[in-house]
Amino acid sequence: MPPLRVALIALGTTLLAPPLKAQQVAGELPRTLVSADRLGTEEGSVIAATGLTGEDLSERRAGTSDSAQLLDSVAGLSFYSGGGVSSLPAIDGLADDRLHILVDGMSIGASCPNHMNPPLSYIDPGAVGSASVLNGITPVSVGGDSIGGTIAFRSADPTFAAPGEGPRAGGSLGIFYRNNGDAESANARGSLASEHLYAGVTFASTDAGDYRDGDSQSVRSTQYKTRNGQVVLATRFDDQLVTLEAGWQRIPYQAFANEYMDMTRNASSSWNARYAGDFGWGRLEARLYRQHVRH
Repeated sequence: MPPLRVALIALGTTLLAPPLKAQQVAGELPRTLVSADRLGTEEGSVIAATGLTGEDLSERRAGTSDSAQLLDSVAGLSFYSGGGVSSLPAIDGLADDRLHILVDGMSIGASCPNHMNPPLSYIDPGAVGSASVLNGITPVSVGGDSIGGTIAFRSADPTFAAPGEGPRAGGSLGIFYRNNGDAESANARGSLASEHLYAGVTFASTDAGDYRDGDSQSVRSTQYKTRNGQVVLATRFDDQLVTLEAGWQRIPYQAFANEYMDMTRNASSSWNARYAGDFGWGRLEARLYRQHVRH
């Protein structure tokens, strides 16, 4: 068809078409108000989908010397075994560097290329005061930079005496024995506090030999021995708290059935200073942390 005829047909169609009018919207859309509680942090805790404290932790301590296993049965959480105190958690199938691990507010990395001593192995189950798990993308308030989730462990907070109460002493003792592998574990904690001063000490020890399978055959490279200790000094005045923690760990040996090597003479020491204060304009918290590991 000639171009001129096509142009004339298009022009005629345009002129004969009925005029278009914008559709009028009657009235205004109703106003919708969405409200929710603010995602924030309370003293001694972090934002978490799942939190364990008090009796929940006490019931789990009796059955394990591996702190990561305290989170067993948390939805979406699983473990793959390493040494006797070094299992690695996975959240919804994501593990290792895809998770953010916090111990007493500090982000600790594994100190071995094979991650044979992961972050949660640096705190004994008897010293854990609270444990929190956040699935998925991590908020900036707990460190960020992880796509799998965040696991946060904290030591027990200092407990001061009430005004006029006088000195307060406290402590706990826990032991367990498993005949499979002759695993023996003991942990002790003691504290002395006034209204403004606190001093506490924690010690834990675990020895275990190679365990046996269902046919009573020894599974080699599953033995381990650990020693953990912690000293805490704290002072409280007005709405401010200053805490100094000194911790140490000794693992003379820990065998790994999943590796062609064992961990021997692993030694760690750490210092953790914390300041927390409440003011009219908000809350201020600061930490100074140092860790030295010989692996």
